[in-house]
Amino acid sequence: MAAADELKSVARANLPVLMVCEVQVILRPYLDARKQMHLLYKVVRADSPEHLAQQFAVAESNTNTHAATWEAERKRRAEVTRQEMAESAQTVLNEACFYGYVESVRMALLETDQVNVNEANSNGATGLCLAVENGHSDVVKLLLAAKGIDVNQTDSDGLDALSIASEKGDVDIITLLLGSEGIDVNYARDNNGATALLMASQAGFSDVVKLLLAAEGIDVNQQEEVGMTALMMASQEGHSNVVKLLLEAKDIDVNQTTYDEMLLVGMDETQATSTQATSSITSSSTGATALSIASSQGYVEIVTLLLAKEGIDVNISMSDGQSALFLAAYGGHEIIISLLLAESSLTIACLNMQVVDPSPIDSTCSGLTPLGAALKNDHDQVVNLLTGAGAQ
Repeated sequence: MAAADELKSVARANLPVLMVCEVQVILRPYLDARKQMHLLYKVVRADSPEHLAQQFAVAESNTNTHAATWEAERKRRAEVTRQEMAESAQTVLNEACFYGYVESVRMALLETDQVNVNEANSNGATGLCLAVENGHSDVVKLLLAAKGIDVNQTDSDGLDALSIASEKGDVDIITLLLGSEGIDVNYARDNNGATALLMASQAGFSDVVKLLLAAEGIDVNQQEEVGMTALMMASQEGHSNVVKLLLEAKDIDVNQTTYDEMLLVGMDETQATSTQATSSITSSSTGATALSIASSQGYVEIVTLLLAKEGIDVNISMSDGQSALFLAAYGGHEIIISLLLAESSLTIACLNMQVVDPSPIDSTCSGLTPLGAALKNDHDQVVNLLTGAGAQ
């Protein structure tokens, strides 16, 4: 973008630009990515030098194919846009949003009344969603200023513009969207209930999380389909910087539980870090907390942050009896065991609680206490810590 900004500057907009052409054999994904570039950098097919010059067609004079300038190309693109709008202005708008043709978007919005700024393309995506997906902040700014724009309209995947930008971590576009009238900061995706805050927290985008937490009306405790919150998501993925931000948020519920019992004991590494793991549940009235999730994964820094939060309840267990202590013992996480045992609020009941019928999570855990779980998995140091604290 720095190079493009330089070419558009007053000092260089009308100066010739040397075009460097190369012949490559490239993979389709790379070719598609390069085709998204525009103006003075593009991919064309040509069978002769004359054909190549004709396709670029950027000279101020038809007889001088070496006078390529940014301003000349901008004018050429504008003329092409007018010709295309005569055939289908709506297609022009959506394609320009996808590729980031700022001038073409402006023309489609201002020079014709034949476009619907909220109309989706054949794939179900609106111009706004397309621009956000491809990171075109200048186009997003134009669209948000358009009359009748629906900033909360979703694409075929059930994602609105804010969710798309949050999932990608695009701070500039999120800032624009949050400043737009009518933005729904708590919009939940139809198929799984995920919000922009949940997505950003899961991805570990601390700058995005900070912006969203400052938005008026944000619900920091909003849950998705199985009850996961932003705090739980960040705790599951090991994003301590995000956990810290969330714990500082007003009204954060550090003891909130999922709707159901999560797949924690017996997770393999892939399951433990996948959002799909949150759907592997059993019928239950009490689920996991951020503390039990972090303890299960062995995230010492996150457990430390959670334990420092006023009001944290270390004794909460899932309905089958799995507590943070049990999960840490099962995984052999010695430092976390030490941290939990150091909590004065830890009860004897929690220390010696037996797991009851955890199937299909791990039927071999039935009847085990935290000490039993450590013995079962040969975590000798954890056994010593637990027996030293009076575990039976």
